[in-house]
Amino acid sequence: MQAQCLCKGIVLDFTPVPDFCSHCHCKTCQKFTGSAFATWIKAKKDDFQILQGTDRVSMFETSPGSKWFFCGTCGSSLFQRYDLTRDPSEHTYICLAMLVEEHDFHPTKNAYWDTHQPWLDGIESLGKFVGHTNQKIQ
Repeated sequence: MQAQCLCKGIVLDFTPVPDFCSHCHCKTCQKFTGSAFATWIKAKKDDFQILQGTDRVSMFETSPGSKWFFCGTCGSSLFQRYDLTRDPSEHTYICLAMLVEEHDFHPTKNAYWDTHQPWLDGIESLGKFVGHTNQKIQ
């Protein structure tokens, strides 16, 4: 599968681990994405590569061994890795929204729900519209 940032300057190629897709509501994921949560899929280290734009990839280490990668040009959140002391399986966690092709991933859990944003409660009951129009979706 491939993923890319908003400016299309970075292209990732990976084989996702089957049956893993999770929303994470931890405060770090909220800050990393600028939203209520991040949605992650994962790939093994050997099944992940940066095809294009390695010079654009920026990294921030939130704590020892916890590295967060984003596009230095457009700011898109891309992926996250732990070092071996925190994740011996050496997985790379990829932001689901960055995928280029159609997929059938569906989150199976809400990690860190204890720190979720309370304004998410009841989101399903809000009106749904086409883009920024007044055209309501039934």
